[in-house]
Amino acid sequence: MHWELVRKSLLQHGDFLEMQCKHQQGGYERLKKAGVFGEGACPWERVADVIPGLIKGNDAFFRAMLSMQGIAFEPRDPMLPLPDPFQGPQPPAHFLERCDAVLHSIYREWTAEGREERDQSFLPCIEALERLLPVTADSAYEYNVCVPGCGVGRLAVELAARGYNAQMNEFSVFMLCANNFMANGATKAGEFTIAPWLRLRSNVVCSAGEMECV
Repeated sequence: MHWELVRKSLLQHGDFLEMQCKHQQGGYERLKKAGVFGEGACPWERVADVIPGLIKGNDAFFRAMLSMQGIAFEPRDPMLPLPDPFQGPQPPAHFLERCDAVLHSIYREWTAEGREERDQSFLPCIEALERLLPVTADSAYEYNVCVPGCGVGRLAVELAARGYNAQMNEFSVFMLCANNFMANGATKAGEFTIAPWLRLRSNVVCSAGEMECV
């Protein structure tokens, strides 16, 4: 049941974001009629034509992620249609935030734009491990290292590339689903374009950042 609710929330993410954007658009239009923006353009008008494409980009990533794996991450024929996410029991509202967390983690761990933040988190761990357990040509892959809370898997990949036998551990099905996709389904660089900050705007310092694409 939990897997099904996770899958439904990922598939519903785009629909709920479209509904949220329409609600915001209505608010801006009421403010415009009240003369709040004076002679200038309503802020919504500057982005109204852009946002639908950004939503579709996020949705395409989630659908590709779900198309290649079934319940318990069993291989799935990607040509089979995905189920209707609005049929049957529905996920709780806070699951949408977990969908956003997946996009944020993909940004931080797997994009060039997220490298600065990634290095601040991962490099101290890697450097400490290399001091304590230095890998040589003779000891490559002899040291077993568990990465708890591995997210979408980048730290474990970095450790494996340095000669450690890395084991990933993660509690969140959202993150496990994305992790499995990045390891086994995302085989082409630049195949997807996502807008991670479109719904949750924490740490976004300007309106342009909300629509940043990677």
